[in-house]
Amino acid sequence: MKRGFVFSLLSTFSDEEAAAFDLFLQSPYYTKGSNQDKSRVLLKEIIRGLKESPEQNTLYERVFPETPFVQGKLDKLMSELSAYARQFLIVRQNERKVDSFDDAMDWAFILRRRGLWARYAAGLEKAEKILNDSPIESLDWYYDRFRLAYERYDMASQENKLKGDLQILPAMSSLDTYYLACRVEMVNLLLLQQKVTRVETPRSSRIPYFSLISEEALQENVLLRVALKINEQLIQDKPSAIVFHEIHALIQCNENKIAPQVLQNFYAYLRNLCAFLIQMEDDSFLSVLHDIQKDNIAKGYILLDGKLSPSAYLSIAKTAIKVGNTGWALSFVEDYKDLLFDEDEKEAYYRLNKAECLFSMGQFEEALDVLPAIFSDALYLTHCRRLELKLLYKLNSDLLSYKVDAYKMFLSRASKKLLSDMRREVEGNFINLLVQLINCPPGNKAKAAKIIQRIHEKRVVADKEWLMAQAEDIMAY
Repeated sequence: MKRGFVFSLLSTFSDEEAAAFDLFLQSPYYTKGSNQDKSRVLLKEIIRGLKESPEQNTLYERVFPETPFVQGKLDKLMSELSAYARQFLIVRQNERKVDSFDDAMDWAFILRRRGLWARYAAGLEKAEKILNDSPIESLDWYYDRFRLAYERYDMASQENKLKGDLQILPAMSSLDTYYLACRVEMVNLLLLQQKVTRVETPRSSRIPYFSLISEEALQENVLLRVALKINEQLIQDKPSAIVFHEIHALIQCNENKIAPQVLQNFYAYLRNLCAFLIQMEDDSFLSVLHDIQKDNIAKGYILLDGKLSPSAYLSIAKTAIKVGNTGWALSFVEDYKDLLFDEDEKEAYYRLNKAECLFSMGQFEEALDVLPAIFSDALYLTHCRRLELKLLYKLNSDLLSYKVDAYKMFLSRASKKLLSDMRREVEGNFINLLVQLINCPPGNKAKAAKIIQRIHEKRVVADKEWLMAQAEDIMAY
């Protein structure tokens, strides 16, 4: 049978939620009328039907046994059950707000509407205490401060005490902080997106936000201060590695004041922007990225549900290698090999990363021995084959020419179904330049100089730094 919304909704229920919903359906306060028992039967049959997928007639007979079929009767009951499920989830959501800031504010508002002023004032005090007892900054926390300040302003203005304190300034200040924090978060994401794809950026994204808030407010609100410092770097044509170190230090010193998800977002901004700038050949950010990655992996900020993505695994290891911290990279590769997402190719990712470490340590034969032979992921396959070619080149192996021809064949045929045009260009440029290096006699400075010029001229090429280093070695021979 065609499954409607109620099937989709109930499929998201855990066993505990389904049992609680059954209790909810037994409450006469929430479910009134003669269909209460039928709704419970339908609930159980739908939960059962998620596995069996019964036909509509079968479901009808189970819910209305020994009852003639009536067109629309089952649909009507499903509609009612859907409404009950909606109400149940809303009630359950509010149950979790007991003794929370939202709960205190809702109760204070009820007391205000009923004219119980002393209790209302006590309710606001309780809401303020909840905020002050958990000063972990997030956009929600900023919003809650604004809600409290605005409630006090609204109450004071209703009383019309024009000569007294109407609480306007605290309400405006909390509004400014919340608004700027929200806006800067979105603008930062837009600016970061613009660096990797074509996105139109309005002039308003480059507003000097520091001029819109007082220095005192900035010192009090570390989340906003960090976001604005990141924004300053995002709008720069040439961001400063020194300032990145300062931002990293600022976040580290205030980690206990910032909500976990916000903290992870800040670090993600820094890591992604560093990676982009390194791709733009600004190597001054390598040490920054390495420091952030070391800190983040130790604290679990890069893990998702306790697991590490293969791309992060490779990026962290390669960054450490590039800054000369190969020993740390090798330890990292060993320590995190069992935490990778991809169970099927976990061993292959581990062996590729270990081979990278051994290659950087000059242990070429050992690296060849651990290098995986196959990858289902085309990008990792090309990475693996390039590393193999580099190893054979350094070993001056007789196999190099055969492997080069095989890789050329792969790029010209099989890769058309696996790689994008850009990726094929990146890999093709690498193999062409490698062939030129192979055919260049040691000490032939003129030919080596031409190869270096060609490497510089290539817009995109894999392992550009390594190719450059080999050409410079030929010149220095």
